[in-house]
Amino acid sequence: MVGTKKNIALKSAAVLLAALLLAALAPVLGGSVYADVSGVYTYEVTDGEATITAVDTGVSGALTVPGKLGGKPVVAVGDEAFRDCSRLTSVKLPATVRTIGERAFADCTELTAATLPDSLEVLGGHAFFLCNNLLSVKIPDGVFEVGEGVFSFCRALKSVTLPDNPDFSAIPDDMFYGCSALTDVVLPESLYRIGANAFGGCRSLETLALPASLTEIGNFAFSGCTSLTDLTVDPDSRSFSAAGGVIYNRAKTELAAAPAVKTLTVPGTVTLIRAMAFDRNANLTKLTLPDGLEEIRIYAFRGCTALKTLTIPASVTKIKEGAFSGCTALTGLKIDAGNETYKASGGALYTRDMATLVAAPAVKTMTVPDSVTRLAMYTFSGNTGLTSVLLPKGLKVIGQYAFEDCNGLKSLTIPAGVEEVFPYAFCRCDEADLWCLASSEPATWDSRWREMCDATVHWGKLERPAVTAKALAAGGIKLSWKTVPYATKYNVERK
Repeated sequence: MVGTKKNIALKSAAVLLAALLLAALAPVLGGSVYADVSGVYTYEVTDGEATITAVDTGVSGALTVPGKLGGKPVVAVGDEAFRDCSRLTSVKLPATVRTIGERAFADCTELTAATLPDSLEVLGGHAFFLCNNLLSVKIPDGVFEVGEGVFSFCRALKSVTLPDNPDFSAIPDDMFYGCSALTDVVLPESLYRIGANAFGGCRSLETLALPASLTEIGNFAFSGCTSLTDLTVDPDSRSFSAAGGVIYNRAKTELAAAPAVKTLTVPGTVTLIRAMAFDRNANLTKLTLPDGLEEIRIYAFRGCTALKTLTIPASVTKIKEGAFSGCTALTGLKIDAGNETYKASGGALYTRDMATLVAAPAVKTMTVPDSVTRLAMYTFSGNTGLTSVLLPKGLKVIGQYAFEDCNGLKSLTIPAGVEEVFPYAFCRCDEADLWCLASSEPATWDSRWREMCDATVHWGKLERPAVTAKALAAGGIKLSWKTVPYATKYNVERK
């Protein structure tokens, strides 16, 4: 009996071991998932189909990708598979490929041509990001999904053919962002949406026709398209209309985009200027706003560097943050005397009660009035000519991005009574000395107030002025120095 039990136990163990071995080998025997290498390609096989997961970054010249690897059809180029193949000049994908993954060819800086197969269905986000020498691309008609930023910063890209099928319905965010050489793109009739920043910085694009199907234009969609004077809308559109290179809503009550106009009298029907409508339009020199305009939204005129004068009509009741950021020539910013919400003085915009400084886009030196208790978000943002600001003792709030990119500002004294400083208030003010009269950082200031800022901060101290000495002919020395904000007396010491 003992021997029999022992034999039974041994047989059971052998069966169990065999079962475990079969279980371990099952994925290989069944061919469900495994990885391998063939030449310059590393690939993974799943259910009998191969995905290229990596390519030797030393590959150079023209490359034709094989239709099979290890006897299995190549159906996908995986995420970042060809990334940093900086000597690759052209690539042709086989007729079996259905998917190109995210950043698949990113940073292939010498790539000039990519031939995509008719079998392709999905083109991943940033697939050709920073392919600086890519000249033209035809996206096959079978593609129904395109990710964000697929051609962003392809600075040599001139021509793109988009899919012509009803399932391709949107230009994704950042699709052509930074494609400064782009001149030729035709939008399909199936399109309903153009994403944020989709054509941002396409400064060579002169002509674009928006189809009747379009219902949505994202923020910054045409920002910096300073050559896009021939911007039109299909007359059958129920959402938009166009005139003189300017896009409006169908009823012409909202101005949506004016990326390249030089002069414009806004129609009297317009009550709203949308966010980023004139964003980075460096051509704009003259603009007349209509009586009846009620609202100007965020970044509406950001970066309009050639605009010198602008009168805001009495009817305007809302001007959103950053509306005039980076308008570095706008010294003649004025408000109609009948406006009951805002007031302008010396090229600066205030609330009517003078308690909030809303915008000062082009002032070079400024003493902020004693009545001001708040600097709004983006107050001085983009004012690269600003060199001196005297803040009032009664100031309580410094808004988010208030001094963003004020890189000409070398010194600023912050009164002790300031209770709140919001995130990124001094973003990229890297050369400044910030003299904070509070003895230490107030707990009420946002912890991110110094984010993206390498300014030197001094607590509980006044700025020490540079002293100039001049010998007098009659004998003695004349000392002179710049007035220090909030100093009540000066002690001169001889060393």
